[in-house]
Amino acid sequence: MKPLTKTYIAIAAAVLLAATIAWLWSNHRIAKLEGASRDAMQRAEALEQRAAQKEAEAGQYRQKIEYIESRLAGIRSIAIKQDEELKKLNSISNNARSDVERARRTRPVAVTNTELCQKLADLGHGC
Repeated sequence: MKPLTKTYIAIAAAVLLAATIAWLWSNHRIAKLEGASRDAMQRAEALEQRAAQKEAEAGQYRQKIEYIESRLAGIRSIAIKQDEELKKLNSISNNARSDVERARRTRPVAVTNTELCQKLADLGHGC
């Protein structure tokens, strides 16, 4: 064999070797990227499931909040009514205290039995 032929064969072998290495490297990179893609898809699916679960939990919390807010509104209305009732009762008790104080300040007047019976009769009570 001539040296030129040997050189062509060596160049062809080198090109074939380079093409094989490039092809193997390309397949390796594609497999690596496919694996990364699969992993990313699995993570995305897991995150999507978790997001759906969290959204369902958030819906439950919204329902609980609405229920508690409605109960709170009911309690507020009861509290307002009770507060109004307490104000009325406070007014009544203040009036009663005033009446007691006024009664304490009045002097007893000597009254005879006949006058007392007459006053009771005017009020609708008999002696």
